[in-house]
This record gives sequence, structure tokens and C-alpha cells, in this order.
Amino acid sequence: ELKYGSENQGLRSVITTDKRTDWHRYTLRDLKPNTTYKYEAIAKDSNGKILISEKGEFKTYGSGAQEIRDNFYLNFDSSLYGHNGDLPAEILTQNDLKFVKPAVYNSALQVKSDNSHVTYNADRLFGNDPYNKAFSADHGHAGAWLRIEKFNKDMVVWETNDSNFAMYLENFDGFSRIVARIGDGEAYYYFNTRGSGDNVWTPGEWHLVTMTWEGRNNGNLELYVDGRRRDEVAYDKSTLPSQIMIGNNFRHD
Repeated sequence: ELKYGSENQGLRSVITTDKRTDWHRYTLRDLKPNTTYKYEAIAKDSNGKILISEKGEFKTYGSGAQEIRDNFYLNFDSSLYGHNGDLPAEILTQNDLKFVKPAVYNSALQVKSDNSHVTYNADRLFGNDPYNKAFSADHGHAGAWLRIEKFNKDMVVWETNDSNFAMYLENFDGFSRIVARIGDGEAYYYFNTRGSGDNVWTPGEWHLVTMTWEGRNNGNLELYVDGRRRDEVAYDKSTLPSQIMIGNNFRHD
């Protein structure tokens, strides 16, 4: 069950389904541009008992934004293909890229070394539509489910070939942070790896990390973790990349 509504009006809309699965996908229609919405996702068992619920928020693009009619995403269902049949442009040290469980959906991709990554072309078109590319530097969002097993080294989640866009993990003595970067703008989420509280990540937990951006020049970058906006920053400009890397060592150094 999914409840949602604008920040001012509350959770007025409800979407329900009787389908029993560990993966749901909803299409929200009639959303207003440049508006913040709240949502609550509720998982129930076959008897209708609530197992877990998660609250969060998101913001729609402005009225001048071009509609994106398709998405590029990977679920690593024992394959490195994208859901539209996208093939990897390059696989570096494939033996250190493993499909593992547990996973949010079927399988997860485990990056086992600093010298492993998979890249995809970012400039291909969907349906031969020049306004519907796999990657937009003007506006967009990129999210990843992360499960960190050891907080003992830094890690790149994804990065563009020009390093203009990036999401990565940095570990320090006693705390860690997620960094989302576009151009000269960096948004941060700091968390602890020991103790208790909302901002504590323990090894083996799943967390959803999403970055959104709006604007080719003088744009705005927002960082969300587990459905909550954690940071917001301005950036000077963004550029259209040719490739997206998942993993580490894009430059082969």
C-alpha cells in the first residue's frame, strides 16, 4: 500500500494491490510541477498485518522540465544487462563482481576489489527520441540500494566518465559519510558506524541513497537517504557524460 500527497494537503491518495511480491513499482499521476510530496509505503502479510512502513518525501521537477518516458535501471538479476537490454560497455576485473544474496530484488552486485567496475553508455536514446536519453544533465535522479559489509575503506557507488557526477562513500575514524557530487557542489550525509540512533548504519543493513538534480547551469542538488532529504547544495554547471560507471577505478590507475 502506498499513501501520498502534497506537503500542504497530507496523504490523501492511496494505491493498493493484492499482488504478493517483494518488489513493487507504482506510477504516480497528476502530480504538480515543483511541488514537495510526502509518502508512506506499507508492507503487509497475507493476513493484512503491517510488517513494516517507511515514510519519506520527494520533489517534482519544474514546469519547464522535459518528461522522461523511460528509465535506465539495473536490478542485477544474475545479469549485468539493464532492464531495457542495455549491454555493459566495459567490464573490468569481472571475477571481482559477484551476484550475491541477500538482495532487495533477486540478486545484488558485490564489488569485491578496488579494481572492479562495470560501465554503461549514457548517451544512447530511448525510442529514437533525442529528448529521452539514458542520462540528462539538465535534471534527473539516481538511486542505489547499498549494503555495506565493512566500513574499512572508501567506495565509489557510481560516477560519470568526466567525474562531474558521482556518489561515493568515505570512511573516517568513528564516522562515515555519503557524498553526492555534481560539478563544484557536494551534498553530504554523515552517519556513525557504532552506537544507536537514527544516523547509525550497522554492517549488513540495506539503505536507499538517492540524489536528484535540476538545472544545467546554477543548478540544485539534493541528497536523500531512506526517503528523507538529508542535504541540499547549489552547483555551477553540469555536463553530459558519455558513460556511467558502477564500482571503482574508472581511470584504470
